[in-house]
Amino acid sequence: MVTRTVRVPLTGLSRRKKQRLERTVGRQQKIAQAIAGLMPSVQPVRWQYPRRDPVFSRWVKKRFPENNGLRSHDANQVAFKVVQNFRAWRASGYGEHPPEYEEMRWMRFCNCSTGLTYKEADGVWGVKLPLAPRDGEWFRLGTGQYQEQILERYRAEEVLFGEAEVIQEAGRYVLHQSYTPKKTPSTGYEPVTVVGVAFGVDNIAAVAVVEAGEIQEVDLFSGDKIRHHRTRMRQRRQDLQRANQMEKVRALGGEEHRYCAQQTHRISRRIIECAQRWPDPVIVMEPAAEARVRIRTQCRHRDDPQAGLADWAYTGLQSTIAYKAEDAGIQTEKVTVPALDTTCNKCGATGEYPAAGNWKEFQCPDCEYTVNADVNRALALATTPSQ
Repeated sequence: MVTRTVRVPLTGLSRRKKQRLERTVGRQQKIAQAIAGLMPSVQPVRWQYPRRDPVFSRWVKKRFPENNGLRSHDANQVAFKVVQNFRAWRASGYGEHPPEYEEMRWMRFCNCSTGLTYKEADGVWGVKLPLAPRDGEWFRLGTGQYQEQILERYRAEEVLFGEAEVIQEAGRYVLHQSYTPKKTPSTGYEPVTVVGVAFGVDNIAAVAVVEAGEIQEVDLFSGDKIRHHRTRMRQRRQDLQRANQMEKVRALGGEEHRYCAQQTHRISRRIIECAQRWPDPVIVMEPAAEARVRIRTQCRHRDDPQAGLADWAYTGLQSTIAYKAEDAGIQTEKVTVPALDTTCNKCGATGEYPAAGNWKEFQCPDCEYTVNADVNRALALATTPSQ
């Protein structure tokens, strides 16, 4: 599921409404400052999933027993936002200063059962913001055609609305509403072209295009340059650690993170472009979790486990392909193929993995069909019926 955000300005604000918004910003600012001051007391590994870790909501409850005049859900949302900011600060390599909240220009709301309410009357949309417990305030929305389409889909229960933020931008308040499209039931759609995407050890991904049962195109996204880059980064990190230059070590981590993200978007974009060249495509991928187990097993049998890509962000690559495909109007599926490594895509025979230690080539024990092992997996996915 892909989460997006729609921006809608609040219009027709009276002086009283502006003052209420400013007071809410001030209340949330005090919570943000308190949580930011406590963040160094927990290990950064706990910043990853703030909603699952009760320590952050406990901080709010202990420091602000009455939630500082806010709903408890919204007070917790402020804490989660601070944790997200610190997580982004860590991912960027720990910049010069941690996130600060001296001049905060946003407020956050949880869209639970008593959260935001949207209504339309005489062609004008409005939203009720829960600025205080049991004391919401209605605001008119300055909607355009795109925003009205999203709101209509929300009214038709085609999308789900999540958390929202109101941000002060250029002297006006703008509502940022997150939304997620609902999964629609199957309509019996039969794709003409199937694009199989498999993840591998020596190749980040392998792509096979099958149209009307015929193989039309295969492509490999080699991991050689990525492995070379990561090997150099690992050596630089070790040199800096020996020199006790920890600030540069942290900056190097941010550089590597940005490089991996760039490669993920490059590969996913090329896969989408490949699919768009064929009529009515559907992209079929193996589940990233299953691919990771297989890849780690293969890397343990290599002479140099570090040479593989066992720790690559396959889940992130899969989700990036999925949201880019959705933007392009292409359907995606995750398919589990039993014995994916040892099944011949040509005759369907299965057997032991060929040539112990030879992870790059697949050779069928029955028909002696030989092909790149990653391509064989992609073809197996592309020729597997939808589940």
